Amino acid sequence: MLSFALALLGTQAELPVPSTKLVFASCANERMHPGLAAIAAAAAWRPDAAALLGDTPYIDSTDPGVLAERHRSFRDHPSMALLRGQCTVYAVWDDHDFGLNNTDGNLPGKQAARAAFVAAHPEQACGDGKDGVWTSFRRGEVQVWLLDARWNANTERDAQGRPGLLGEAQWRWLEEGLAKSDASFKILGSGMVFNDATRPGKTDYWGAWPHERQRLFRMLGARRIQGVVLASGDIHRSRLVRHDTRDMVGYELTELVTSPAAQKVGAKADASHANLVFDRGMEQTWMSIVVAGKGEDALLVAEFRDETGASYFQTRLWAKHLRGEPRMQKGFVYEESRFGEATWKWAAHVPRDWQPGGPAILFLHGRGECGVDGQLQLAVGLPPALLRAPADWPFLVVCPQKPSPDEDWEHYERQVLAILDEAVERHGADPARVAITGLSQGGHGAWELARRHPARFRAVVPMCGYPAAPLRGWREFEPRRDFGLEHQSPAAAPIADALGSTPVWAVHGEADAAVPASLTQVVVEALRAQGAAPRLSLYPNVGHDCWTRAYADPELARFLRESCAPR
Repeated sequence: MLSFALALLGTQAELPVPSTKLVFASCANERMHPGLAAIAAAAAWRPDAAALLGDTPYIDSTDPGVLAERHRSFRDHPSMALLRGQCTVYAVWDDHDFGLNNTDGNLPGKQAARAAFVAAHPEQACGDGKDGVWTSFRRGEVQVWLLDARWNANTERDAQGRPGLLGEAQWRWLEEGLAKSDASFKILGSGMVFNDATRPGKTDYWGAWPHERQRLFRMLGARRIQGVVLASGDIHRSRLVRHDTRDMVGYELTELVTSPAAQKVGAKADASHANLVFDRGMEQTWMSIVVAGKGEDALLVAEFRDETGASYFQTRLWAKHLRGEPRMQKGFVYEESRFGEATWKWAAHVPRDWQPGGPAILFLHGRGECGVDGQLQLAVGLPPALLRAPADWPFLVVCPQKPSPDEDWEHYERQVLAILDEAVERHGADPARVAITGLSQGGHGAWELARRHPARFRAVVPMCGYPAAPLRGWREFEPRRDFGLEHQSPAAAPIADALGSTPVWAVHGEADAAVPASLTQVVVEALRAQGAAPRLSLYPNVGHDCWTRAYADPELARFLRESCAPR
């Protein structure tokens, strides 16, 4: 254990050795407080490195001349000169030094903003050399990643069509860097706050991209990244928020919000949060961090300080408390989701050895399992196969229940996809590694939802399905008319066009008297006519229940595993 007296931290007494001292600050407007006294106090504290979390300085322009002049005058300010004379100052931008208030990566002129930023920060690497300004540095037992939440915001979309925040290049950089780091503490810095406690109407915070925040937490858990602490600025408040990420990450994430260094207090940002530990509004503030020791005995002491250097809040984090295994329910778990006045009960199967970041399957049941109990859909098809051969199915399997047998699955498209997204986020599956399968009405649902959303699904496995819904619905179903090829064949080509080369394995019993096998064959033929190579299993002497044999086939499970493997 460390042998120093913790009471000495934050005083003028000698700090523990070895130790590392870091400064964090954001939102420094020298026009509001010309002396930048908080920055001068930070320099007098004699840090080993400093990190500026954006709006340092306030520019609010993409004019190259204005950008260059504002960066120059801020860098040459006497207080900033003192800080740079003491240590290397690293920085990332937020909206006011990226371009304009609340702007994203679609901002015209962002290349000029980047050129000016890079010229003003020759001490650091910026982004990937051509895009963005994200950067990282290490001092002793603490490594810092400064995340650029502006450059790529809303310029890329994920497999579900949702707008991105960091961009894939920055995600790769962050994940690879965290996985390689052996630092006792890993600080993720962002101009935008990670938590949801913001002023009404605010649009630029991580909560506006909840899937990106979930991706971050899921990645930390999947990679077993220990010792992570969050640091942010922007909102003109000093705050400490605990994120209840024990299920996904394995331990609580602490977020330290330090803002502003020189600006008005954000009174409307005094928003409530269930896990808010500390909050204060100060016009000139900064944060000091001391890290001492190594490994699980390492200690991080963070303090919010005023323009004189006096501490007004302190928290201590031990590395041994920032580690653990993600805690998730296993086996079948039963959930509910509300859509207006309606409540949908549904289930998901979480494998015994499930790890966040794994693949998922959306399973759609048949007509006989419709209802509202949230369990009947588990009686046949894939769910029983999960129990018979769990090692073959390392998937999060999402099982919604269709309320009415007289409506096809596409009638409930919004609810089904929302349940899928909720399950993927709640259990930490990889949204880019999702397959869809179903039987009978669910076989049709697999064809149709994959046609409508081909980018969502890595593989499609329809069983005893049909390409087109009954012409007048199931209440007026007439077999010859509705399951005749004259009605069904025209629906095959759009499915083939949408799916393209998506891996498909279709299954049907040749003796199926309920849904003719020709209705699967017509889609497979359309796919092959497009140059695709779908697999087709036609079981001789098998009727409508082709699913029991199919889901028991280890080759089918292998096909889905390979189709949903990481890329």
